[in-house]
Amino acid sequence: MNGSAVTITDKRTNIPSAHAGIVPEAPGTAPLPSRGEARRVPQGDRMHSGVVPIGAQGAKGTPRSSEGAAVNARIGAGADKLPGELSRVLSLLAPRISRAVRDAATGSADEVSEIRLRRGACASITMGGRNVPLPLSAADDEIDSALRTLCDRSLYAKTETIREGFIPCRGGVRVGVCGRAVIRDGAIVSVAEISSLNIRIPHRVVGCADGLWEIMKAGDFARGVLVWSAPGVGKTTILRELGVRLSGGASPLRTAIVDSRAELAVDGAAPLADVLSLYPRAKGIEIARRTLSPQIVICDEIAGDEDAEAILEAHRAGITVCASAHAASFESLTATPQIAALRRAGVFGTYYGLLAQRPGGYETSVRTEDAAKRRNFPKPIETPASRAQLEQKVARSHANRAMVDAVLARKRPQGGE
Repeated sequence: MNGSAVTITDKRTNIPSAHAGIVPEAPGTAPLPSRGEARRVPQGDRMHSGVVPIGAQGAKGTPRSSEGAAVNARIGAGADKLPGELSRVLSLLAPRISRAVRDAATGSADEVSEIRLRRGACASITMGGRNVPLPLSAADDEIDSALRTLCDRSLYAKTETIREGFIPCRGGVRVGVCGRAVIRDGAIVSVAEISSLNIRIPHRVVGCADGLWEIMKAGDFARGVLVWSAPGVGKTTILRELGVRLSGGASPLRTAIVDSRAELAVDGAAPLADVLSLYPRAKGIEIARRTLSPQIVICDEIAGDEDAEAILEAHRAGITVCASAHAASFESLTATPQIAALRRAGVFGTYYGLLAQRPGGYETSVRTEDAAKRRNFPKPIETPASRAQLEQKVARSHANRAMVDAVLARKRPQGGE
């Protein structure tokens, strides 16, 4: 199979931090400085594996509110060295839990990606891909207090997302929620007896998406990218930084970020991006296509037929789509009907697999595919609704044909051929 030549950079590009509403570089200025030489990958549908450097962490510093200052006093000297979002999250938790997290993360606070609190059971953190138990369990009042604080003191305002299993918090923090589902007429109407909270800590990993950006640039940003991995390896982190690169720099692109769980766009880091926060994914893509005239649409975790249909429509409208999906391997990824249909349509030119996090980088598997080989659009993904619509169209077509035949029979002259 033949494919487009792509460029992959081995070393990161330094990206200046963007303040809200300020574009780091105006159009026409020099491109962002790059470190390291790029190497060419020969033409063809190729698999490229290796370790991509993660690059420097994002901006660290003191907490962003008086809450953060308070936790520094509570958990002792050295707390001001914690990454900003981790420090802010610790300020929302009980002092003894904050101290336990800080102690367990000593020397590796940059690597803390999750804090898990379980009611009456062992708490833990995820750090550098390792699960580290904490020497405590969360008491009832600690879980309840954390829940209220993470919901900005209004559980009612977060009811809809809690039904979906998460709480969105500012700064891109997302809290997974476990409890007892209350079912009515086959649908979850609420979650009672909340038993555990999984607090995910976002990290700006500046430069981690530079390889993807170079691949897209080599193809004039005309082909999309699908980032795949097992859960928790780094898909959202890669897409978040890709949004920064695509919407910034010397030649920014109009980028719509469909942020269904309020974690893809953090603190205005993507300069020229329009963010649809907490929209259902398919609806957000549709609205972006119809109203925002984007050149790029970024979304996380393709989940079903509706998402795939919306991506196909965006692709047919000439929009480049960057998305992610859960998969253990490229074979299992492309075996799912939705991804198979998108692949046949040529939506994605690059399949970027994150196999594992390694010290200093990701172990990756990169596959590029030729658009010409994939341009035969598939039939629309069939759903019960689309089948019903098709049956109605067929019935109308048969009725119209019968009417035409009847009219022609009446108008046909006697004795005609």
